[in-house]
Amino acid sequence: MQMARVMINGRMMTTTTVKQRGRQRSRQSKKAPRAVARSRAPTRRWGASHKGTKLNMWHEDDMRNALMEWRSEGRDSKRPLREIARAWNIPYATFRRRVLHTNKLKTGHCSGRPTVLNDTQENELAAHVRNLAAAGFPCDRTDVKNLAYEYAVKNGITGFSENKQNAGYYWFRGFIRRHKDLVMKKAENLSAPRAMCMNRQLIANWFHQYEDVVTRLGIKDIPSHLWNADETGCQNIHRADDVVGVVGKPSYNLTALEKGESSTALIAINAVGNVDPPMIIHRGKYIGKEWTNGAPQDTLVRVSEKGYVNKELFAEFGQLFIQYLQRQELLDGRPHLLLLDSHYSHLYNIQFLELMKHNNITVFALPPHTSHWMQPLDRGVFSSFKQAWQQEMKLFTRNTAGRKLEKKDFFRVFTAVWLKSVTVANAQGAFRGTGLFPVNLSAIPDHAFEPSSTTERERESSEESGQIVTTHPVNTSPEGNLNFACSEIVIDWSRCSGSTVVTDPVSGNDIIVGWCSQTDNSAIPLTPAGADVVISDNASSVAILVPPSGTDDQADGSTYVNVVSTDSSAATITDVMVNESSPGNTVNDTVSHTPCVSDAEPSQHLSKPVSFEDILPLPKRERPMSKRSRPKPPSYELTGDDTMQFVLDRADSCKKKRKSDEKKTKTRKLVKIKSSEVQTQSSVRRQASRKKSSKDSTVDVVPCALCNIRKCDDEYPRSWTQCQSCMQWYHNECQGLEENEPVDRFVCVECEDSG
Repeated sequence: MQMARVMINGRMMTTTTVKQRGRQRSRQSKKAPRAVARSRAPTRRWGASHKGTKLNMWHEDDMRNALMEWRSEGRDSKRPLREIARAWNIPYATFRRRVLHTNKLKTGHCSGRPTVLNDTQENELAAHVRNLAAAGFPCDRTDVKNLAYEYAVKNGITGFSENKQNAGYYWFRGFIRRHKDLVMKKAENLSAPRAMCMNRQLIANWFHQYEDVVTRLGIKDIPSHLWNADETGCQNIHRADDVVGVVGKPSYNLTALEKGESSTALIAINAVGNVDPPMIIHRGKYIGKEWTNGAPQDTLVRVSEKGYVNKELFAEFGQLFIQYLQRQELLDGRPHLLLLDSHYSHLYNIQFLELMKHNNITVFALPPHTSHWMQPLDRGVFSSFKQAWQQEMKLFTRNTAGRKLEKKDFFRVFTAVWLKSVTVANAQGAFRGTGLFPVNLSAIPDHAFEPSSTTERERESSEESGQIVTTHPVNTSPEGNLNFACSEIVIDWSRCSGSTVVTDPVSGNDIIVGWCSQTDNSAIPLTPAGADVVISDNASSVAILVPPSGTDDQADGSTYVNVVSTDSSAATITDVMVNESSPGNTVNDTVSHTPCVSDAEPSQHLSKPVSFEDILPLPKRERPMSKRSRPKPPSYELTGDDTMQFVLDRADSCKKKRKSDEKKTKTRKLVKIKSSEVQTQSSVRRQASRKKSSKDSTVDVVPCALCNIRKCDDEYPRSWTQCQSCMQWYHNECQGLEENEPVDRFVCVECEDSG
């Protein structure tokens, strides 16, 4: 066997020696269990600086396993700590400190100085940021930094810069790094009506009606009879994405036009994946001969004034849909269900609805402003369609060097996009993702309903004899104190006793309740039976037991309780009546009352720290009930008799309104014409008077051609005459005429002599 000599670490070795040392290392590694393969923790010379090295490269699970192994072997184990650290791929010095010295038995990373806000405070801040983002009011970088700084200032925490008055860049970067679920991203705009209408109760009611309809029609398990139709826009320019550019120079995205022109594509799909031929609507008045070149089979091309769909075109699309069902032999006697949004061309289109009803197709409307979560085409098809359209438009612009997408070239782009996006997988996933087939309300995620929380109304209070029902919960104390949370308390003003024992229906605890007079302001805590509970400084509720006025002499078995919140900024009292006369007393209602703050422990109302909610509260939008009655369809089933009658009535009222509007418009036009004529006549008179005044003013300054005296310089008013030949002005007496002698055509003496 031949052996080669190699140089390793400055020493000459043979290959045999190298192999023997490798086998020795493998035998040593079998003595202790190794961690999962990870990048080895970097080694550092003792006493060297940390500068330029990455710290905390070891994993916390490895530290936890190493500590568990050392603890299981006991302190008297002869196995060295260095061997355990090497086996679990963690730094020996760090492991030794955890075992023997500081940071004893801690498994996490402990290097670096402590943060300004501790872990609990940062977790509260992160939770508040999540709540704001869920409600539709996300915080940007500046909001989070200002919120942290203001919280620290109001709670007496130091560490942030007072000059900048915010938390700083590096703190924010560390905050994002410490909370892995928080990232910087671009927010999507969501209109207030969409946020308001995605209400859990409203969507649940719609799903209940939808399931009843498909069950009644017998097509709940027949996906080929569940359809959805909608339209989307196609612009003849594309938007710019992130590109690779040159530092210090702007990057331009060449487009054919400054502002694009839109065309509309009408599409229908079912839950199996079948696709109706599309209908394309261009802007214009006439259809060109070459506009259908390269179109998918049976595609229908139409034009409108602005390139959008209207009632007539949508009814024509309904005929195209019926023809497709006949060709595919899907009109087999079973009814079909067509899902549409609440666009006016769908909802108030009596011609389309009659066509669908005649062909045994039930039209069912989606809730308004919910298509971004409830409509299959919007959820599963149009998103990929838009993305593919942008890609194809970019390729077309590049291949044609920025030429405009003409209507004759429209299907060069559309057909490629159609084949990429409108597929069987996308159609099936769209119905599955919206929970329409199979019927599944839980398919819509919980975060879809969170933006509606800012506009939800509380239940209206109803007054009945001897009973008040509201929805305000009783304030509860933190963990370790009393948990008194009840609802629906029956108020009986005729019953009042000194003390009793009741059962909290939420916590199940027996609660000893006592009462005191109205003049006694001492705070008496609610105490569970058989237990001593101390109300700490952080307690969120204190009970002041005061009977109502006029009940001091009555003792019928009921107790009147006031629960006062220690938060002075939102101090509320919940009035509770507890009936002792029947066993198993329960609390049935809560009612708001005037605050009554105890004087025994005033510090509880002042020492509560300021929370992030107090600094930046969650916005709450008021939704006052509108006094104007707005007509709404009686049902989501648009082809029902009641709904179709409603559509007919609305069409008649709209027609009458249109006629009255046209009449008013004609009246306005006539009034405008008459006023313009009057203005024209007055303007003509004004112009004539201006000319006359300008003529008179010109004569005033012109001198007599014979005596050279101006009219304005005459000592007394004299008559003037203008020669029709030389156009000069003369006094009548200078030409030998009488003062007021009328002359048809006057010619001066000089002109007569020369003539």
